[in-house]
Amino acid sequence: MSDNACKTNLGTHILVFPFPAQGHILPLLDLTHQLALRGLIITILVTPKNLSFVKPLLARHPSCIKTLVLPFPTAIQSFSSAPSLPPGIENLKDLPSSYIPAFLHALAKLNEPLLQWFESQIRYSSSPPVAILSDLWTQDLAVRLNIVRVAFFPMSAHNLSVVNYFLSNLPTREDCKDPNHLFTAYGVPNSPVFPIYQIYPSHHLYADASPLWKIFQHNNSLNKASWGIVLNSFSELEEPFLNHLRENYGNHGRVWGVGPLLPPIDHHRKDSSAESRNRGRPSSTCIEQVMSWLDSCAENQQSVLYVCFGSQIVLNRKQIEALSVGLEQSGVKFIWGVKEISSSLTDHEDIEKSVLPTGFEDRVAGQGLVIKGWAPQVAILSHQAVNTFLTHCGWNSVLEGLVAGVQLLLWPMINDHFMTAKLLETDLGLAVKICEGADTVPNSTELARVIAESVPQGDQEGKSRPQMIRAMEMGKMGLEAVKGGGRSFKNLDELVLELKKFNVKRTIYSL
Repeated sequence: MSDNACKTNLGTHILVFPFPAQGHILPLLDLTHQLALRGLIITILVTPKNLSFVKPLLARHPSCIKTLVLPFPTAIQSFSSAPSLPPGIENLKDLPSSYIPAFLHALAKLNEPLLQWFESQIRYSSSPPVAILSDLWTQDLAVRLNIVRVAFFPMSAHNLSVVNYFLSNLPTREDCKDPNHLFTAYGVPNSPVFPIYQIYPSHHLYADASPLWKIFQHNNSLNKASWGIVLNSFSELEEPFLNHLRENYGNHGRVWGVGPLLPPIDHHRKDSSAESRNRGRPSSTCIEQVMSWLDSCAENQQSVLYVCFGSQIVLNRKQIEALSVGLEQSGVKFIWGVKEISSSLTDHEDIEKSVLPTGFEDRVAGQGLVIKGWAPQVAILSHQAVNTFLTHCGWNSVLEGLVAGVQLLLWPMINDHFMTAKLLETDLGLAVKICEGADTVPNSTELARVIAESVPQGDQEGKSRPQMIRAMEMGKMGLEAVKGGGRSFKNLDELVLELKKFNVKRTIYSL
């Protein structure tokens, strides 16, 4: 259904609340785009500094999508063992993980202004929201309002299955003393086995003073109590795990795989705005410059390696040095997206981590392109010159790489990254792991060799890996899944039909 249909549509209205973190907000906005195409009226809750993410979507669906902009709540320290939230921060991308408890506590203070907004909608709107779509926090609010909540997961069905089994069958206190103690997720397809630390930091388990652990447990319970769940995945990739969740998560069977969720733009169109192609974030390097550089590589038959470890991971000095040497010695053309640390966190030890070795950029000026801060990842991966992606195994990045048809080299860093790496490498045979761990320093000579073998230059032939062929085939299946008649496309249609069954005429509840 086009945006024109929304101009007279007084039908189903939902509230979407994307958790303000890079890996959460973008896929949920991509899902919002698909729901708007199907005629839902959508209000997106956003704080002022996150509004830029939403602007491209507002321009595309001016009649279907509106925003509810609420000030980010003033943070008050609520956990003695966690640092207070610095002022002016509204997105988790600007914070290390130690700030997550304070960040979530601050977000929860949006509860009261949201209740007031809902009360006005129920009293005065001809189409008040009948559902909340979110990935964190809003289950209690939905219950209080007597409307349904759909939980969105920007993670794989495999990982959610493992985590859910883990939380339902916690290892003993004695076992948790050893972070390498092996945990088997019996009942989950393939009964995957992981050291405890690859599922959750073992030192937090059973720790009464660990606010992050308490939040983690509580949020899982809330998600299981939701009316339905939606995952950024697709049946051809994860059908056994999607079926497992239908039978074992939430006792309702309403589980929809609707991925791979794709941005609603053509990155190669010259009339696409820079804001759209940068996905609402300013890039430190002009996107036209990046595309021009890639065009020149393609003209010279030089394949390009793209290196990026997401919006949260920060390499330490030794890792950056090893990766720098490996890239330089490989002789391969590359683009490296390097995360920058917020200067406001002056007490954070990672501020000095993201500094590149002296002279590196000058030495590789003809070989590589370094992008400090936000990189237009989807646009880069979609370019014909890009052949290989070295990734931290964030789920969104993995799907973007598969859809782009590039080879995946894996360096899982923390928690769900390890589970994703096992799924891709061991279970599905779609990728090659070249390093593992947030503190591991790779051998730069070996790294250079693997990169050189993987990425062909000129008339050279790269090492042909069956994983790359399978990954390309899976990427094609993912694209078919979201086309008309595809399984993810049909799942989205079914979700919308289910939401439209709810009566928009609501009694005013005691707020």
